[in-house]
Amino acid sequence: MKTEQADGFSARQLPFEQDDDGFESHNVVGEIGTAVGENWQLSLQGYYHDGKADYDDGYGAVGAYTDSSLYNVAAKAAYVNDKLMSEFTVAHNQDKAQNNSQGKTGSEIKTERLLANWLNHYQVNQQLGVGGGVEFYRDSVSNSTTVYEEDERDNAAAYINSIYRAGNLQLEGSVRTDDNDSYGTNTTWLVAGAYTFLEDYQLSASVGTGFKAPTFNDFYWPGSGNPNLKPEESTNYEVALSGSQAWLDWRVTGYRNDVEQLIAWAPMDSSDPNSDWLPMNVDNARLQGIELTSQFNTGPVYHELSYDYLDAEDTETGKQLIRRAKHSAKWNMSYMLEQWQLDMSALYKGKSYEDDLNTKSLDAYVLVDVAASYFINDHLTVRGRVANLFDENYTSRSTYNVQERSYFATVTYQF
Repeated sequence: MKTEQADGFSARQLPFEQDDDGFESHNVVGEIGTAVGENWQLSLQGYYHDGKADYDDGYGAVGAYTDSSLYNVAAKAAYVNDKLMSEFTVAHNQDKAQNNSQGKTGSEIKTERLLANWLNHYQVNQQLGVGGGVEFYRDSVSNSTTVYEEDERDNAAAYINSIYRAGNLQLEGSVRTDDNDSYGTNTTWLVAGAYTFLEDYQLSASVGTGFKAPTFNDFYWPGSGNPNLKPEESTNYEVALSGSQAWLDWRVTGYRNDVEQLIAWAPMDSSDPNSDWLPMNVDNARLQGIELTSQFNTGPVYHELSYDYLDAEDTETGKQLIRRAKHSAKWNMSYMLEQWQLDMSALYKGKSYEDDLNTKSLDAYVLVDVAASYFINDHLTVRGRVANLFDENYTSRSTYNVQERSYFATVTYQF
């Protein structure tokens, strides 16, 4: 169970809308499970959220806010023995939001998904494992005042996969076919391999395809939906080299994703980043780069370091994709002392652009957070955190404000 509340700050840099935009949020997570005999396991998982968030509507109305609620319930039954794992899942998800402005109830939307999935894996021998399954889900959208062009969509899928291990070599492959009411039949696949050498090093590579259909929220979300979105198709390549020593774990990954009809947020007027933003399609995009990660200890201090170079380009114009920095890095540190845990994180985000022509840039920035946790006992923890410790003046979107230095206190009890 988790509850959050904040007075907030004015979200937009508009002279006629300088009221604080606060929020409150309530979240409950639960899970219960039991073993039935030697081979069966049953479980039920649930998540519920409801919240209220103030916003600036752009028309000077004070007190505009959004009420939202979301829940997800999943029931699972699994059978496991020495050779076979078979799991059947049924889940239901609902996401609901309603905008309110000037004392009146405004636009609203409710989306739902009902899902059933049957997953199986069979270990043929020590080297070979095979698997497969079927999945069905039904998406729906509703509103008390709006009739949608499409308000229900079914998707049926079947998939198979296999993994083969022989000595230092590992090979994987998978194929999935989806039959969608709106987009017909689409087949995606993945082939991957890894080879371990000199005991501590591994070279891996993969190539695969992807298909992503727009959601009903993408289509119809009040004020920011785009019913003209097309599905996204991609081909993805990755090569990685990793190592594990007594004091250091590291990984270097090179990747490239070629995407047709990339779904990305963009301003309706491509020359004006202050116009309304909607999910839009980029006809042809290429995202390629190198990612470096490492984990190590210096005495009692644990470190996680990462750096990502990303060249995200609209291949038809040669321009960088909106709000995708070429350089980003992160450093997390953690120190344990008896019942105390001290944490620090630093995030660097390089320059990016807010328009298709790359004429309006967002400056690079560095954010530092610090936190301290005290473990009173095995169940109860008290934690304090300071975000944006040095009160960095930055922006992730022009005409919008960001959080200044802020303070958080939490109490966590685990059963």
